[in-house]
Amino acid sequence: MSDLALEQDSRNIEDSRHISQADTAVPKVTEGVKGLGHVFLVIFQASRSTLRKAVADLQGENVISGALRTLIAHVEVADGNDRDTVEMERMQEISRPLLDRVLKKSDDSGKKVAFALLDWLMLEYPHRQLMLRALSADLAPLNDKKRKLAVLLALEHTLQTQRKSRSASRKTSVKSSPIMNTTQMPPDTAGKDMSSEFFLDGQTLSSWIALIADIIHNDGAIASDGTRSMTRLTTLAFDISIVLSGIHADQTLQEITSEETARKSLLVVEAISESLSEGNSTTTRTSYVDTLMDSMASMHRVIKDFQSWSARENALATAALIDTLDIILRFNKHQSKNRAQPPTEVIKSFARTWKVISSALGQRSIASALTATLDQARTYLQMQDIPPFLRLLASCLVLGFCSSTTPIDQAIQKSGDIKASLLAFSNSTLTEDIPVGKHAALALQDILIPVLGEGGFDIVKNQIITILSSTANISESSASMIAQYTMVFPAFIIPELLQRLQKTGNDLLANDMQLVKTRNTLRIVEALTEKDYFLKTITSEDEKYRELLEDAVIGLLQDTDVMVRLTSSQIVATLDPAKIVNKFAYDLTLTDKGAASSAELVLLECMLSQRKDGSLGGGFSAFLDYIRHFNNAPRLDPYKKGEVSKVKSPAQLFSKTKRTAVRSLKQAEVEESLDRLFRVVKKLGESIPSLLWSSFIDCLVAKTYGSPTDHLLIRVWNNFAPSIANSSDAIASLITAVSELMEKQGVVTEDMLDHALEASDEAIDELRLARLSPLLILKTVPPYAIARYLKTADVMSAGDGVESISHKITRVLKSRSENELEFGLVRKLALGILHGMFPDSSLETVHAHLAKQFTNEPSRLERVDLEDGRSWIFALYNWVLNWTIQSNSKEQTERDIAWLYRIIGDFFYRIMAITNLGKEQDLYKLQLGALDVLSKILLATAPFYDPTKKTLFSKRLDRISKNQAPSTTAKIEEIDDNEQDEKEDASSLSPKSPEDLFISLLTDILSHIIRPMEGQNQSRIPQAVCLANVLVMTMQSLASGTNTTIAGGTVSDVNVHPPSSKWTPCLIMDLITPSLGANLTSILRDDDLASDGHYTPLIQACIQILYTGASAAATVEERTTNRITNHWAMDVAVLGLGCTEFGVAVASLKLLATMSATKMMTAELLTATNLAAIRKGFTRLHQSKELQANEAPEITTLLDKMWEMVA
Repeated sequence: MSDLALEQDSRNIEDSRHISQADTAVPKVTEGVKGLGHVFLVIFQASRSTLRKAVADLQGENVISGALRTLIAHVEVADGNDRDTVEMERMQEISRPLLDRVLKKSDDSGKKVAFALLDWLMLEYPHRQLMLRALSADLAPLNDKKRKLAVLLALEHTLQTQRKSRSASRKTSVKSSPIMNTTQMPPDTAGKDMSSEFFLDGQTLSSWIALIADIIHNDGAIASDGTRSMTRLTTLAFDISIVLSGIHADQTLQEITSEETARKSLLVVEAISESLSEGNSTTTRTSYVDTLMDSMASMHRVIKDFQSWSARENALATAALIDTLDIILRFNKHQSKNRAQPPTEVIKSFARTWKVISSALGQRSIASALTATLDQARTYLQMQDIPPFLRLLASCLVLGFCSSTTPIDQAIQKSGDIKASLLAFSNSTLTEDIPVGKHAALALQDILIPVLGEGGFDIVKNQIITILSSTANISESSASMIAQYTMVFPAFIIPELLQRLQKTGNDLLANDMQLVKTRNTLRIVEALTEKDYFLKTITSEDEKYRELLEDAVIGLLQDTDVMVRLTSSQIVATLDPAKIVNKFAYDLTLTDKGAASSAELVLLECMLSQRKDGSLGGGFSAFLDYIRHFNNAPRLDPYKKGEVSKVKSPAQLFSKTKRTAVRSLKQAEVEESLDRLFRVVKKLGESIPSLLWSSFIDCLVAKTYGSPTDHLLIRVWNNFAPSIANSSDAIASLITAVSELMEKQGVVTEDMLDHALEASDEAIDELRLARLSPLLILKTVPPYAIARYLKTADVMSAGDGVESISHKITRVLKSRSENELEFGLVRKLALGILHGMFPDSSLETVHAHLAKQFTNEPSRLERVDLEDGRSWIFALYNWVLNWTIQSNSKEQTERDIAWLYRIIGDFFYRIMAITNLGKEQDLYKLQLGALDVLSKILLATAPFYDPTKKTLFSKRLDRISKNQAPSTTAKIEEIDDNEQDEKEDASSLSPKSPEDLFISLLTDILSHIIRPMEGQNQSRIPQAVCLANVLVMTMQSLASGTNTTIAGGTVSDVNVHPPSSKWTPCLIMDLITPSLGANLTSILRDDDLASDGHYTPLIQACIQILYTGASAAATVEERTTNRITNHWAMDVAVLGLGCTEFGVAVASLKLLATMSATKMMTAELLTATNLAAIRKGFTRLHQSKELQANEAPEITTLLDKMWEMVA
């Protein structure tokens, strides 16, 4: 019915005597809503006193009584299938107009009448259960919030009305208490007055509390940041839920009392029979217990939501709510219907407890002065019929939610009796290890102990000493209590703690007792760390005691007891890491080996220590900072006091600066100290557990990215690299961290580059370094280790919608290597790392990309991207560096060799032949990269050559001698399964083993060098000169011994190839010299060709090969080259000396000088003919215009020495 219908007549009927049936007839029920509207019109014109009289005389002949009888008759429906529905609809026709009137702000008189009528409907209405059902339906979650608010306002008013009525009906005057004011009801009285009985039964209470819990959870205000706050609706709902739950607890106690009274009347025989039955009270669940448990389950939700809202409240209120939730949880553990009913005493105890808690929480809705709040708290503290912990908790709830503007901690401190009682109760709650109430007790101690004073502390001294001296395990709450006292009174308690923080001795009995005391003391220190005691700013006097305690805990890191070591490590993880690192890193620089060794152990434990929650402490980060600033930071002596004090004046600043500069280190000492520090880093890497690698790597990645130019951080990575390579967890963590970092950086765009260019040159450098940083991190770890992990780990089983680690790292690396806007060095490095990680597919990828650049089409050559080609050559170079020949399977090795040989044959010789393309410097870098790859392949495969197997090499030499150029593109069965090689000697063309590849590559290079000297295609001379440098580079590497294992180019500790034989230089010389010597001597004997300037570079390059080979062979003491090699080398040297080209003659002189200094120069070579030719060559060289002009004085010196030898 609308509000307009309710306001049609403004007459105020003040007394039922003024209205008769003749004036206003009572409408019949059949008139429906229209008649009901007229009834409300009549009722709302009456006053509350008139309405109360009509309620008292329901059968009276006045119009108001008749209207009330109409409301009763309105819901009386004849039996039918839809009776329940019709009854509910008619009940709502009565209740909802009243609820609407409750919310009207302008009609105060109508509100009062509506509340009075709602009270009657809920308390004395014959169909009040139907009324309660209708109100419950209006509280359903989908209903309007205003309707819910109206129902709760009506319920609140009815609760107050019944409480007043029941209080007035008491026969004796009872002094009111906080509990009586909100929940406690007097015993039911006999009679038919419905107001004397509570109008909600247990089942209804349980369902209403559940509905109200939904309102509290769902209908609060939500801010834009997601935080929730209380509204009028949710605040009222919380207050009502507290009252209803207290009433439910009281009703449960009444049910238990009635049940116990009934049981006492049983006959003895029946009692004995019942006691033997399995269906007694401890196993059979009763309905009132189930409804109470359901209510408490809802109340747990209510308190939990209220706790999230009351963040503005003080710590005392928050702690009290935590204890309240704990009590509910302990009771709710019996909620499972399959479990036996808890003992009656448990139910009674909880019901009594909850009555007290609900009454205390109910006080928060009453605006009281501070004095009244303190009186309420005092009342709870003085209740002798409840346990101490409950007195404490109730008092904390009252004080915590005090509405006074004065801070409650100040109010407590000013009230002497309350302060003493609260402190005593909190101490007993903690020391007796009572399971509930300890959060409130600890919160109280935070308030009371700091203002306790020496006199107050004297009262608890003996209690603390007793706990510390006990050989029983200390409770967590007792440890927290002593920790709180320690923070305020360290001068007394810390010395007591130090006496008990001792290592185990030899006496077993004393050892066990001391161990218990040590563990107990460590629990107290743990409690101190939870209160951030070791990080707080304190006085210098208290700092001394704190440092003594820190040192004692650190000393226990090496205790023999495992639990002591573990607990000490967890504590160390929470200490100030910078202080520990500065102190013990200093000890590493001492000459005392014992002190340095102990410091190393402490530093390792500090960096490996984990907090109690499993997170890594800050020791590693602090140690990295110490290393990074070691060069520039002044060396402080941590044992000298006063250096960490705050500077308060310029005089102190000068004094402090002067003290910190007292100890300076020379550069040599700095390097030695850094070496010691990095030895600790290396040991740390070997000690990191698998589960902690992620934390260490995340920290190091962040610092490296923040300081990409810091070489000391790269040195840390290099020390970690071997340990990372051996741990799959470490590799996975590294790839994940770097991938995420590269994703955050994004892809280089034109806008990004333009912005950096507009800023400054430094901005460009910073951008380049930032993008290089993650790649340099990956570069420190051997690619073969990452490849092994990605190959063996089940990386593709990440799950639906989850990107595998393999795919992720591939994607981010390709985003850099394939982006044309990316910095060249970044592209090249990303590409090399990518192929190193995925060697199974990198060779095919290299071939495919090189094919896009270097084809047989002349027009295509003009559009070659030299930078792109060089990046792919660099990728192949990285692949060869990390080629794990020995660890691969035979099939994998054959496949790798086939692809390598194909790439070389298809592109490398073509690259060597390119001239006048692009920038000269770019072309030089491209060709130099190709030369380096060929040299590395020869070095990698040379150790596999067996000199006793000359079949394949002999065949190839025959081809060369017959001027048959070998095929540069092998027919590879592994690459194309459909292609079959029909040639009889296919195996000699398609190398399948490292030895085959070495011989094939060596003979191919020789053929390309020799071919122009045989008059075949002189345009290939530049190509031949380039390839001659391959052999020079290879022989130089063998002579220097710096690259005997190719893996040493990346990780020197890992040997993925067999070491080259010390005889390898002699073997290679024996292989190449006969063919090379034969062709060189042929061209040198032809004066026209020898003097032809086109051939001079090639002749010089070939003589340089023999010179470098002779130098490499000279390093082998046990063996020399064979006599054929020596003869060819001698012939080349003699003929070259007679060449008119100065460069050729000088190269020949160097070759002859090198041979003379080695075992290559034998007596049979010094024939009269050779000596005569040598003297003639010396004379010609001495008379050359270059030496006459003194353009090469070093050659003149060498020539004079050689004259002396042949003289």
